[in-house]
Amino acid sequence: MRNSDNIVRERRNNIIQLLKENGKMSIQDLASAFGTSSITIRRDIDFLESQKMVERSRGAASISKKIINELLPFIDKSVKYVAEKQKIAKKAAELICDGDVVFVNSGTTVLYLPQYVSSKNVKIVTNNACMATVDGQENIDLFLTGGERYPKTQSLVGDIALNTISQINANKCIISTNGVSAEQGLTSSFYMETSINNAMLSRCNGEKIVIADSSKIGKVFSFISARINMIDTLITDSSADRAALEDISSCGVRVIIAE
Repeated sequence: MRNSDNIVRERRNNIIQLLKENGKMSIQDLASAFGTSSITIRRDIDFLESQKMVERSRGAASISKKIINELLPFIDKSVKYVAEKQKIAKKAAELICDGDVVFVNSGTTVLYLPQYVSSKNVKIVTNNACMATVDGQENIDLFLTGGERYPKTQSLVGDIALNTISQINANKCIISTNGVSAEQGLTSSFYMETSINNAMLSRCNGEKIVIADSSKIGKVFSFISARINMIDTLITDSSADRAALEDISSCGVRVIIAE
């Protein structure tokens, strides 16, 4: 069942990528591209339409305008809220102890993490393709999951990444996310990253930490990585919406403000 689910997920991810590149494609062209039946592709399109990722027209599909608007380029995200992200990453690094094995996902805030890690014998396992080039590598042992690089977020996704994560027991997990709320939990603009985030949280037998600047607090995006009860700690900055933080705290999540 797991292999079948992964095949379907990968095909749907590739459908999204093709529609981004080509604008609009017929069901028949998609079926030919993936060597499968039109019925299977229609089933995929039905699912992706229900998730508001694609828009269907007669005998064809195109990428959703809503999703296009959500896909803020990675390079633009990397220059927003820099001071806040640095404070959040520093606070997260303070929670890392000697000998920890830490899952770290994609995103820009986590890229500041290695430079603040002062504990010894720390191992970071990440699908963040940019992590290997940031400052602070001398303080940690870095393991990249491998996988297919997704350019929008510079993340490594797919079966190879998931397989690597499935073979590791971490005792800490630090997750960055597009949105976090009490009602919808951790949400993302990128469907292909949700399985990675969920796998990291599921394979962590210790503290599960979410790091998110104030612009992400209370926000909800299209795809759910995890419900709020899967996390232990949220680190954000002082500009975060207080009501949203209170709602998150009421779900049993420890909220830390990085000053």
